[in-house]
Amino acid sequence: MRMSLSLAASLHIPFRQASNRCATLWPGLMLCLCLAGLSYVISAWPALNRVVPLSALTVGILVGVVLRLCVVLPARVEPGIRWTLHYLLRAGIVLLGFRVVVQDLLSVGVGGLVLVTTAVVSTIVLAIALGRLLKLPDTLSVLVGCGTGICGASAVVAVDGVIRARGQDVACAIAMVTVFGTIAMFAYPAIAPHIGLSEAAYSAWAGSSIHEV
Repeated sequence: MRMSLSLAASLHIPFRQASNRCATLWPGLMLCLCLAGLSYVISAWPALNRVVPLSALTVGILVGVVLRLCVVLPARVEPGIRWTLHYLLRAGIVLLGFRVVVQDLLSVGVGGLVLVTTAVVSTIVLAIALGRLLKLPDTLSVLVGCGTGICGASAVVAVDGVIRARGQDVACAIAMVTVFGTIAMFAYPAIAPHIGLSEAAYSAWAGSSIHEV
């Protein structure tokens, strides 16, 4: 009997801790889930797509900016938001990577791989150099360079997991690469007819430099 009571007590403590942890995270998780759902609904809205087609990621960032500017969020949602940023978002990045298979990489050929590698490395190096010229934090420069050179906001979050940048640097980098990437999606097609590039050259240029798709 004594052993049974001891075992029950030992199991009760972790269960209670897990329950308290879930209760702490729940408000922020629900807020993030609702905002994600709202972003997908807005991005799939036919009327919006006919005028300005935006990805759910872009819509989500815009909704988040408006929410932060217009609403004072209660402190109880912060733990869930931080947990979502550190775990769910990174898990999503990993799952996103599974969409790229070896055949996709081989299909672009050696020339394509060299072009992409050169574009990524040069973008990161240039971002760091410009950041130091403008006296910006190196972490912010690295985040912006990786986000611009690789795949946008998901790259920013992935790199932040390594360099542990400040929260404001991460937010700034995500906003910058998303906004300017979205602008590029509309600017490139408008510029293309006036610069005399062939379809193949334009495709290589756009594909290696536009990160927010």
